[in-house]
Amino acid sequence: EKSKSGFLITIALIASMLMPVLGRMVVEKFEEIATYGIYSFAMSLLTIILSFTSVLGTVIFPLLKRMDEEEMLKSYSRFSTVCDGFVTVALFLYLPLMFIVTNLMQKYIPALDYLHFLLAMCLPLGRAQLLITPYYKARRYEKQLFYANIFGVAAMFAVLFGAYFIFKNVVAVALGTTVVLTVWTFVAEMYLNRDNKKQILRQTLAQLIVMVSFCVAGSFKSYCIFTVIYLLAVLVYLVIMRSELRGLIKMYLKK
Repeated sequence: EKSKSGFLITIALIASMLMPVLGRMVVEKFEEIATYGIYSFAMSLLTIILSFTSVLGTVIFPLLKRMDEEEMLKSYSRFSTVCDGFVTVALFLYLPLMFIVTNLMQKYIPALDYLHFLLAMCLPLGRAQLLITPYYKARRYEKQLFYANIFGVAAMFAVLFGAYFIFKNVVAVALGTTVVLTVWTFVAEMYLNRDNKKQILRQTLAQLIVMVSFCVAGSFKSYCIFTVIYLLAVLVYLVIMRSELRGLIKMYLKK
């Protein structure tokens, strides 16, 4: 039984790592080497940001193993709020990244056409690394995690190849990757928290507002417009998530 569970988790983890990089494989297959290099550069920036949530995910799993079912459900909301809050603030790094690319790495300027779409992926990917995978493992949902990730890879493969053959550009690949990962994360979380769907829906709404605003703001390629639009989105996020944030602050002050 343990060997079977270990096998399922291993395949599931491989599939989860494959999902975000399928877009790079599509670009490598059908685009010129220069375009592939620029796309790979954009994906590298995404990897740097996500390395922090990946480390936190490895820390969380041992903590979850010591909790009972009720404690796990209560902690999910706290970890979820921390994860989204961290990534939401981290996305402000798009401003210095845009400055560096525009002024110091001008050969990568075409990456700004879709870099914002890829970086928006940090929110669903961060939740996958910090919440979904550790919680599925801790609650012994190895089989469900396996099927969810295999379905995610199949959906990503179909959408990305379809998007490229229809639109014939890298922007469609980047946007398709983010959309599929967002939908996959939502479905996985709804199953994991099927007794607390209202909270997941509220958190997803807040997350979508941040992601869409980030994508829209980034498309203008203007420091001022980006700051105004994204700052407004963050304020809306704070309003929607005020009860969760208030609870976190109270818990921290008690300590």
